Amino acid sequence: MNSIIETLSLKTAKLKHLALFMSWIFFLTGCESMDVKPLPYDENIGVVKILDNPKVIVGDFVDVMEDCFSARGIKTREVDEFYTPRTGEYWLKYTALQSFDFVTYLSVADVWIYKNGELMAHGHWQLDWKGGLTFSKFDSTKEKMEPFFGELLKNYKKNKKL
Repeated sequence: MNSIIETLSLKTAKLKHLALFMSWIFFLTGCESMDVKPLPYDENIGVVKILDNPKVIVGDFVDVMEDCFSARGIKTREVDEFYTPRTGEYWLKYTALQSFDFVTYLSVADVWIYKNGELMAHGHWQLDWKGGLTFSKFDSTKEKMEPFFGELLKNYKKNKKL
C-alpha cells in the first residue's frame, strides 16, 4: 500500500514540475494574439480618413498604418479627432498602448474602420503577458503591425513592398 502511495506522489510531483516548466517556457517565449474582422473589398474605397487620437504616444504608429494601407493601393489622410465623416466616406479610429520594460514598446493596438456609421472592419492586437521575457516585444512597430494590417486588409492585394 505504501509503495502505491509513493508511486502516485512521485507521479504527481513530476506532473507539477512539468506544468511549472511548461508555464515558464510559455512566459519566456511570450506570444502575440490578434482578433481581426477584415475590411471587405470595395473598388471605390477612395481615401480612408484617419481620425487623430492625441492620447496615442506611439510615435510611428500612424506612419506604419498609412504605409500598410498605401502598400495595398488605399490612400489615407489624417484628420482632426472631431472630424465629421461624410456619407459614403471611410474613416478609421485607433488606439495604441505602450508598456515599459527598461524602454517603452507597443503592447496593444485596436483599429476600427467605419463607413456611413457602420463598423466595416475591426482589429485587436496584443502582446500576451506584455511580451513576457522574450526580446521580440522590443521589435519595431512596423515589424509588429505589418502582419496585423496584412490580416485586416487581406481583401486588398498588396502592390508594393513596405
